[in-house]
Amino acid sequence: MNTGESAARRAKVTPLPRPHPTPATFVRVGVILAFITAAEFLILYVRGMSALVVTILAALSAAKFFLVAAYFMHLRFDPRLLTAIFAVGVTLATLITIAVRFISLA
Repeated sequence: MNTGESAARRAKVTPLPRPHPTPATFVRVGVILAFITAAEFLILYVRGMSALVVTILAALSAAKFFLVAAYFMHLRFDPRLLTAIFAVGVTLATLITIAVRFISLA
């Protein structure tokens, strides 16, 4: 029952809006992640920044999280619906974590 059409055409699969990254892109992202990690370690040893350390480390960790999610989990190249589903889950988990942190059960 071969009609001569490709499986992708029969399934009506649309190509991704953006081309998949090359290995060089993943290497660049890895280098950026390494630099951010090095910055995190260096910040721990800077004297006089004790009030800002947690805030800066949280911001750098968030940047690393979004880079990993966007490139290594391929969310940047998936349909926007899948990215939105992931974002809703992360947002809910963050809000629940914050709520539990500030709820006093004692």
